[in-house]
Order: sequence, then C-alpha cells, then structure tokens
Amino acid sequence: MQSLRRNDDERLQLWPFPQQMPPGTDRATFWRQYREQMISNAGICIVLAGNKNVSGAIVPADGVRQEVEIARDQGKLVVPVGATGHVARELWERCRANPSDFLGSANVANQLETMGDSSLDVPTLVSAIIDTLKQLDK
Repeated sequence: MQSLRRNDDERLQLWPFPQQMPPGTDRATFWRQYREQMISNAGICIVLAGNKNVSGAIVPADGVRQEVEIARDQGKLVVPVGATGHVARELWERCRANPSDFLGSANVANQLETMGDSSLDVPTLVSAIIDTLKQLDK
C-alpha cells in the first residue's frame, strides 16, 4: 500500500478573509495587515486570475495587486500565471518584460511562455508552474 503524504500547516495553509471586522477596525487596514501576515508565511507568491464581481461586472481585484506588492516588498518571488487572465495576465506581461524583477535569476523563460498561453490545458500549465518552482528552489 502506497503511503499517503499529508498536508500540514508547514505545507498548506488556508487564509479565508474574515468578513466580520473587529469592532472599531477599518476594513482596509485590517485586510492589509492580514495580507502582510499571510504572505510573511509564504515562500513564493503564485498569482492566478485576480478578478472579482462588482455589481455584476468582472473587474480586476485590487487586493491581488496589493498582495503582489506586499510579496515583493517582503522579498518573495512572484510567479504570475498569465493564462488565467485578469491581474495575473497584467503581471505576467510585466514579468515577461523584466523576469528578474519577479523571478530572480532563475532561467525559466520557457516555463514563463507556457504560463502565458491560455490555449493550453490545465495539466500543461500545472507542469510549467511546478517546473518553475523547482528552478526557483535551486
């Protein structure tokens, strides 16, 4: 029987955003601090999509932009998966123009191109993400 690997708090953490603010707390300030704490526990920031529904319209999620800003301020590498569209696509385009700003010195040009191709299937994109993470871990 194959042994199962478990996900523990060191490998996977879920951080749902609280919808109820502590009394007397400003939502924007609280969420910024929450994002800073969440990201401080991360090794790498992988950006997928980055959109939200506002009154029936799909718009870019400014919170995702803020998370990337925080991640970069904390010295984290940022892997934008442009094929998922929205803010991730915007970041992928910036990353493609200047990869070292997002990915350090890793040579992941081929994987980056793959992660920007929205015509590819999910397993191919996941493979490119995993290959990128392996390169970044060297």
